Amino acid sequence: MGPDHSNGPSVKLWNGSLVTEPAETTSPKFIIDRLLPINRVHLLAGISSAGKSRFALPALVMWHACLPVMGLRSWPVPWCVVCGDRPIADAHDTLNSMGIPLSEVPIIPAFGKNNKPFFRIMEEIKDGGYEFVFWEGFDMLVKNPNNPNEVKELLSDVTAYCEEGLTVLGTVGVAKLKPHEIYQNPRQLVAGSSIWERATSSNLIIVPTNALDIGDKGRLLYCSLKNSPSFSVTGSFDDKGILVFKDHDAQKKEFRSRFDKFGEA
Repeated sequence: MGPDHSNGPSVKLWNGSLVTEPAETTSPKFIIDRLLPINRVHLLAGISSAGKSRFALPALVMWHACLPVMGLRSWPVPWCVVCGDRPIADAHDTLNSMGIPLSEVPIIPAFGKNNKPFFRIMEEIKDGGYEFVFWEGFDMLVKNPNNPNEVKELLSDVTAYCEEGLTVLGTVGVAKLKPHEIYQNPRQLVAGSSIWERATSSNLIIVPTNALDIGDKGRLLYCSLKNSPSFSVTGSFDDKGILVFKDHDAQKKEFRSRFDKFGEA
C-alpha cells in the first residue's frame, strides 16, 4: 500500500467542478496517535524474551508505510534503529526470521565491534536525517541504571535532542518481582531508578500472560501514557514470531485490565 496523503490537498467535486481543498496546516503531534507524542523520550520495557523488538520492528515497518498500529493512526517520518544491545548479525537474524527485508529497516550498529560512544551515535542520527529512533538497549547507555543522577543526565541529554526535533523510543528492562508481588501502576515495572519513568513520556510495558510457562505465546501490553488515557491490549506471537497486539478500539469493550484507569494529566 502506498503512503497515506490524508494530510495533503484533497480534491472534491463541487457543482460539477473539481475543487482542490488546502492541506492541513497543523503539524502532526504524534508518531503514532495517542501512543507516541513527537519530540519526547518514550520507553518500551520487558524482559529479554518479552518480544520488544518482535513487536516494535514489524509495527514500525507498518507505521512507516502509513498503516495503523493497533488501530491507531500513523504519521511516518525518517527513522532508524540503534542496535545497542546485540550484534548487528543478531538484529539481521531477527528481521529475516520475521520475513522483513533488511532494506526496510535502517540500522545504526552500536554494539560489539561496532560499539561507539553516545555522541557518535547522535552524529550518525543527525547525518542520516532521522527524526524517530527505536533505540535497542537504551538503558545500557548508563553504567548504573539504578543511579538517579546518571539516569537524569542521560534523559536530560536525550531530551535536549528531542527538543530540536527528534523522538526516541528506547528499550529497557523490567523490575524483578517476588512471587505474588505486584505494583499498582505499570510504570513502576520499569527497572532501575524511578527517574526512568518520571522523566519520560509514554511507557509501554510487555509482560507474559502466564509468566510460569516459558512456552506461552500470550502477551499483555500496558500503554501508560502521560497526556492521554492509558490502556492495555492483549496479543501473541504468530507463526513468524511477530508479536501482534489487538487493535485498541476493537478490544476496549471486551477487555479492561486493572491498570487501564491510570492516566496522568
